[in-house]
Amino acid sequence: MMIWSPLSNTITARHVLEQYSKFVAWRMALPPVLGDAENSTQALPHVLSLLILYDYSIVQLLCPLLELEGFPSRLVDEVVWSHAQHALLLLERHYRLHYTCRYQPALQMFVVLNICHLIARFFPAKPNNDPSIKDGSEAVTIGIEVLHESNIGFPAAGALQELLRRSAAAYSLKLPPSLDYLLTSQGNVRTAHSYNDFIDVCTRPSYHQPLRGVRENFDSNFAEEWYAQSPEFGFRLPPPGQQLQTESDRGIPYLMQIRNLLNTN
Repeated sequence: MMIWSPLSNTITARHVLEQYSKFVAWRMALPPVLGDAENSTQALPHVLSLLILYDYSIVQLLCPLLELEGFPSRLVDEVVWSHAQHALLLLERHYRLHYTCRYQPALQMFVVLNICHLIARFFPAKPNNDPSIKDGSEAVTIGIEVLHESNIGFPAAGALQELLRRSAAAYSLKLPPSLDYLLTSQGNVRTAHSYNDFIDVCTRPSYHQPLRGVRENFDSNFAEEWYAQSPEFGFRLPPPGQQLQTESDRGIPYLMQIRNLLNTN
C-alpha cells in the first residue's frame, strides 16, 4: 500500500527500509514448526505458501528500485534476486514435489507469474551451474509447468501461462520444445487468449507491477538516504571507491556472493 496506492505520499528510503525490517523481523520470529518448514518433508502446503509469500513480499517491496532513476541497482538487486530464487526453490523442491500445484491458491499463481517474469527480465543469466539457481529460461519453464498443473482445475491459469510465454519472447529467452505441448489445447492448437481474458484474470492488461507509475512517488533524495541508512538494516554497501552500478550497466558477477539463502537441502 505504501508504494502502490495512488494516495501514497512521498516515499523515502527510511519508509522502505523500515518495512523491510518488519518483514525480516516477522520471519525470524516464526516458531520452528513454521520457520523451519522448508527443511522438513512434512511441511503443510499452507505453511510453504506462507514462506513463499514472505519472499515475494520482499521482492515486491524492492523491485521498483531496480529501475529507479539515479538509484544504483546494485544496492538492492542481490536481495531481490536471492528472495526470488528462494521462492522458486520452495515452490519446486517442496510445495510442488510433495503436493503438486494443481490446487495451489490463486494468489500463489500470481506469485509464480511475477517471480518468473522478474527473473526473466532482470536476471536472465546465472553465475554458476548450481541447479538450485534458475536463469530466465529455467524460471519461465518452471512457471509454465506449474501454471499448467493449476490450469486443470482453474482454467484462468491458462491466460497466466500465455502472459509468461510472452515474457520469454519479449526477453529473447529460449524455451524447451516440450513446453509447446503445455501451451496448447489438446496438445495440438495453442489456445487464443483475447485481451479481455487477460483483463478478466488480472483486472488490467498488464499483470506485472506498474513500475513507471510509481517512480514519481519516491523522494528526490532517496538514493542518498538509502546509502546512508541501509547498513543499519542489514544491507551491504560496495567497498569505498568502487563505482556503483545503475540499471543500465547491471551485471551478475557479484551474484557469486549469494550464500545462505539458497543453501537449502
